[in-house]
Amino acid sequence: MLNLIKFMAVAFVLLAGNQAYAATGCIYQSSGYIYQTRDGNDMGYPNYAYMPRVLSSAVYCVDVSTSLCRIDDAVWGYVVTYSTVNNCPIDDYVGLMLVVAGGVGVFFLRKRILPVASM
Repeated sequence: MLNLIKFMAVAFVLLAGNQAYAATGCIYQSSGYIYQTRDGNDMGYPNYAYMPRVLSSAVYCVDVSTSLCRIDDAVWGYVVTYSTVNNCPIDDYVGLMLVVAGGVGVFFLRKRILPVASM
């Protein structure tokens, strides 16, 4: 049982280091820039400062919503969620999660079946 706890602790530490760092901003479609710093509200919509900004091609997993936002109280854009690392989808870890779940299942079944079979 102690080995299982150690294995799960190591797996957690390794997977926790590969988080997707999601952020929210406002994209102006014509320029392709994502404005990153929220600067209050304007007319009931989130307002973002002109600087800092980043090109949408320089970030990953850009998900543009239909919600409106303002940029520097001047132009309209759309609220966007993006990631600064290139490992966004959880699908990359599905195989590993299945192996871990299967290993834990086999461990518990083996511990439970062996004492019953020896009776």
